[in-house]
Amino acid sequence: MSLRVKFGLLIVLIFGLVTVAMSLLQVHWVRTLVFEHTEARMAQNIHAAWNVLGTRQRLVEAHVSALAELGELEEYREIGAGRLEEVLRLYRDRWGLDFVALADAEGRVVMDDGSLREGAVVPVFGDVAGPSGEARVCSGYAVASPAIFAAAGVRERLAAEGGPREAMVLLAQHRLDAGWAHEADWLVAGVVLNGAHQLVDAIHNTIFPSEFYKEKPLGTATIFLGPVRIATTVSLDSGERAIGTVVSDEVAEKVLKRGEPWTGPALVVGNRYVSRYDPIRAPNGAVVGMLYIGELEQIYDDIVSRTLLTSLSVLFAIMVGALALSFVLVSTVLRQITALDRATEGFAGGDYSARANIETHDELGGLARSFNRMAATIQDDRAKIMRQKEEIESANRAYMGILSFATHEFRNSIGAALLNIQLLKEGSFGKVEGEVREGIDIVENSLCYMSNISDNFLQLSRIERGELSVTPSRVDLSKSVVAPVLQDKKGIIDFRKMTLDIDVPDGFSLTADPNLIRVALENLVSNAIKYGQEGGRIVIAGRPVDHWAEVSVWNDGPPVPPDQVKSLFEKFQRFDSDTLSSKRGAGLGLFLVKHIVERHGGQVAVESSEEAGTRFTLRFPTT
Repeated sequence: MSLRVKFGLLIVLIFGLVTVAMSLLQVHWVRTLVFEHTEARMAQNIHAAWNVLGTRQRLVEAHVSALAELGELEEYREIGAGRLEEVLRLYRDRWGLDFVALADAEGRVVMDDGSLREGAVVPVFGDVAGPSGEARVCSGYAVASPAIFAAAGVRERLAAEGGPREAMVLLAQHRLDAGWAHEADWLVAGVVLNGAHQLVDAIHNTIFPSEFYKEKPLGTATIFLGPVRIATTVSLDSGERAIGTVVSDEVAEKVLKRGEPWTGPALVVGNRYVSRYDPIRAPNGAVVGMLYIGELEQIYDDIVSRTLLTSLSVLFAIMVGALALSFVLVSTVLRQITALDRATEGFAGGDYSARANIETHDELGGLARSFNRMAATIQDDRAKIMRQKEEIESANRAYMGILSFATHEFRNSIGAALLNIQLLKEGSFGKVEGEVREGIDIVENSLCYMSNISDNFLQLSRIERGELSVTPSRVDLSKSVVAPVLQDKKGIIDFRKMTLDIDVPDGFSLTADPNLIRVALENLVSNAIKYGQEGGRIVIAGRPVDHWAEVSVWNDGPPVPPDQVKSLFEKFQRFDSDTLSSKRGAGLGLFLVKHIVERHGGQVAVESSEEAGTRFTLRFPTT
């Protein structure tokens, strides 16, 4: 996956998550605001409804107070009961009341306007005299039996609700003065709220000036007696008012039983309304009914939808713009990264003139300038190194030529000298005895040492020129390697009076280049002779071990210090010791041994200690 695709997916993922998170927050925020607005509006609506009811209540209270205090009743009481009944009926009709009556302390009707049955008992709230004994007017809501009403209109309203039942009355009462004693105690007037459509219509029109929203009633108003609608603007499918229908158990439980307001969405006769129910209380605090205001829920749903649509559209537009801008910025950065990547790839591929052409002044521009400076420095340094390499290679070629020439010349001269020494010892030039012979042996040993060094330099020149090739064959270790080496070293071994043990099984063989193996063994034997004890012992062993053929050379000389073991096989490294200062070589023998063995795919190991002596082991693979 390319960096461009990764950045693109990352940006889309981030913006997607941010968009979803902000959308959820917007939905929550809008719904919270609408809910808070709804609660505030329903509180305002129910307050307006109570104002309408309160206005009606205060009017009834004012009428009763005016009638009781004008003295007009006193005048007509003297005339007779018939005339007084006409006066009560006159004020009832003038003030739009359902009944006006005189009642005793228990509410038994003494005189009325003809709207009540004989022997009727109306609710009274009790003595309302103030502390100084003055008369007081009182009003409130009360529940009365429908049997007390004689007026045809009231009885029709009660019957329209599905049969006789209790009636809710908005009642006002005024205590009469002492002159009415034993005749009447109260002037009582009231409005029956059952079927009081004019009153609920007034509430509805005050709160909801428009009647419909999307062909549905905008709002509703209802007065409940207990859980039953007794006056409402809610309509049934038939178009009639939903008188007699009941409220849900949830609302009845909270409002009627616990006396607490209820606010929330509710299903009202087939339509959903955001509703508010308030308890209607009698003067003694008892809950006798409910006042309901509902506003079509669809209004709030549409407000939420429009608000969300608008806010989410703006949010989406902002996010799309930000996403597009992010892609532009990221594309610019990615182009710079691509330019830098191509420059580094070209530089790594050998184009040392490759540069990153980025001119910006941001971090990537700084990185590109640093890369360009680095590349220019490396290019200059490489040019210097290449010139130095050519000079070194030229000098090395001259060195290899001189090394090869000098080695061949030394070998030829040393070979001729050794041949003459051998003839001299055999008596070809006369008999050689005593100290002269010993001196000749010393000269022969020195020439052999020089011969070994020249052979090592010859092998080194072959390695340096890459001419050391391996031609493997099946080699008998004793016959093809050990015997020729010992034949060449017999003289020096005898001169140092050393004992040589051969521990190689008959027929033990390995796959290797016989000439190179002979060179390696010869170097190890020469070291064993040089560093072993005079009159000491050398052991040459060969044996198969697992998948290896091992060849080892052991001597009893001084141990190699541990700090020198790792450097023994390096070129021109020698085993330095004050006691062996006269036996130092060119430091090429072990280097050649290691190189020859590794060219065969083998390994070289050394073990050296004061107690066990020193053993060099060559391991050659058998497969």
